[in-house]
Amino acid sequence: MLTLIKKIMRFFYLFIYFIIGFYGYSQVGINTTSPNPSSMLDINSNNTGILITQVALTSTLDATTITNGNVNSLLVFNTATVADVTPGYYYWHTDKWHRLSTENSNNWKLDGNSGTDDNVNFVGTTDNQGLTFRTNNERTGYISNNGFSIQLGKDAGLNASLNLTNFIGVSAGYNALNAISSNFIGNNAGAYADNAFHSNFIGSDSGMSAYFANSSNFIGVEAGSGSENAYSSNFIGNGAGSGAVYGFQSNFIGTNAGNFAENANFSNFIGHHTGNEAINADNSNFTGTNAGFQATNANLSNFSGNYAGYQAANANNSNFIGNYAGYQATNANNSNFIGASAGEEAENAYSSVFIGEGAGAGAIDAFQSNFIGNDAGNSSVQANKSNFIGYLAGLNSPFAHSSNFIGEESGSGATNAHSSNFHGAYAGVRAINANSSNFIGVYAGYDATNAFHSNFFGKDAGRNATEANNSIFIGENSGANSVYSNDFIAIGTNSGSNSSKSYYSVNIGHNAGINAASSNYSVILGSNSGSNFSGESSVLIGNGVGANATLSSSISIGHSSGVSSTGENAILLGNSAGANSNNITRSIFIGNNSGYNDSVVNDDSNYSILLGDDTSTGGFSNSIAIGRDGTNTATNQLMVGSTTYPINTVEFKGSGAVKVSSGTTAERPSTPEFGQIRYNSTIGRGEMYVNDVNGDGTQGDAGWRAL
Repeated sequence: MLTLIKKIMRFFYLFIYFIIGFYGYSQVGINTTSPNPSSMLDINSNNTGILITQVALTSTLDATTITNGNVNSLLVFNTATVADVTPGYYYWHTDKWHRLSTENSNNWKLDGNSGTDDNVNFVGTTDNQGLTFRTNNERTGYISNNGFSIQLGKDAGLNASLNLTNFIGVSAGYNALNAISSNFIGNNAGAYADNAFHSNFIGSDSGMSAYFANSSNFIGVEAGSGSENAYSSNFIGNGAGSGAVYGFQSNFIGTNAGNFAENANFSNFIGHHTGNEAINADNSNFTGTNAGFQATNANLSNFSGNYAGYQAANANNSNFIGNYAGYQATNANNSNFIGASAGEEAENAYSSVFIGEGAGAGAIDAFQSNFIGNDAGNSSVQANKSNFIGYLAGLNSPFAHSSNFIGEESGSGATNAHSSNFHGAYAGVRAINANSSNFIGVYAGYDATNAFHSNFFGKDAGRNATEANNSIFIGENSGANSVYSNDFIAIGTNSGSNSSKSYYSVNIGHNAGINAASSNYSVILGSNSGSNFSGESSVLIGNGVGANATLSSSISIGHSSGVSSTGENAILLGNSAGANSNNITRSIFIGNNSGYNDSVVNDDSNYSILLGDDTSTGGFSNSIAIGRDGTNTATNQLMVGSTTYPINTVEFKGSGAVKVSSGTTAERPSTPEFGQIRYNSTIGRGEMYVNDVNGDGTQGDAGWRAL
């Protein structure tokens, strides 16, 4: 037994030594005694292979077939054809299975390819290198490494930078050293455009020598070919802008458009030979055959129409629209000519506008003016800084400078109406001295001979207002026939019409202040308010207020308040307040119908106060009535309430006291009334007038009883 145990222990020790020796050695060799030191496992065989584990994957995202989980570098042979996997070797990396490529799996064939995926397959490079195309082993195309530049054609972009450029055509962009963000299409297009960035040249020789034609577009054979500094420009048409050396930020469209426009910056030429000799036509537009043909110095100008501005040698900042418009306007700077032959002979009509056939005819020196309408401004030889709009507008107004005439015959005969505005047929006719005025409306200001610094708006407004200086009339017939109406404002139909003396006054409303004999320094607001009024320094507000009244320095507010009333320094507030009341000087009536039809008969009957609807002075002066229907019964009386609307309680808050009238026994009222209270200074006590003087409860013994 002991011998058996010893044998077993001896075998166990040998087995342990073998295991330690096996794992203590760095490499493992199969069929070799000297495994390669660079490998962990070296398998050597001449007629057998290694059989890798075979599994049936369900897709490249299969994470369940390998039961113990996928790890990076795990290699299997897939046997299934399903989803996006086919039989072959796959290895796991990160989150999916990747197929090991076979020899021809990603090669493009000369006879075409099939089974491609445009999201996966491509022709090009995977490193940071560009792609060159060759034919006959010569460079004929190139795509930059970042894909920002494309060159196609022999020598296209050969010496150019690769900054967002596309050159297509033989020698296109050949020497465009600094051409950034540009496209040149056509043989020699932009060939020497050294600094033409953000530009597009299309057509043979287009932009060929455009050294600094940045942000420009040249389309057509030789378009912009010699435009060395025409940046931010567009030349379209054969030879368009070919000699525009400094035509930057310009547009030339048409054969030879702007052909010799050497300094036509910020300009537009559209049409055959437009601006052909416009040497210094910066910021200008030429449209039409031979338009601006000889406009040598037509900067900031527009020519539209055959031969428009043909000889406008110095027509800077001007516009010529229409055949032969401004044809001989040699010094018509800052002007506009619209219409056939408009301003045709306006040699020195600078800063002016001529619109209409023959408009401004003969306006030789009418500078800074506007003529709109056939023959508008006829004979306006020196009508400087003026506007004439309408048939015969401003007729015979030779010195009407700084004025505006709008409407048939408007301002005709206004010989000295400078700094004025006439709008409407016959407006301001014969307004001889209507300086610094505005007449708007048919016949507005008609025959207003001395209406300077005035404004009339509406048909017949201010008509025949012979002395209406510094006045404003708004509304049909407003201020008409108003004599001595200086510094007068009348707004509303017929407002202020036929008013004799209305200076420094304001009338607003239909018929407001109509036929007012005198309303100086007054404000009248409301329809028919102040009609036939006489007075001054008053305020009338409300429909019909103060009609037929004679009030001075008074205020009347409310429908029909103050109608046919007379007085001074009165205040009337409420509908019909103070209506038909005489001698209401220094009185205050507040409330609807307050003081209505009051007949105050004494010379001292004024100075009254009424507060409440339907209150009345009762014909007594220096009286106060408070509360609806309150009516005074005596002079110097305070009446609170009425029989119909009594005020039962009068309460005074506070720690003070109410003081009553004081007097001796001899000064008692001669006709006392029950309930009167007074202080008797003779007895030093208060007393009341009662109907039971001895206090026995029996009435009939009236007298004053001490309190």
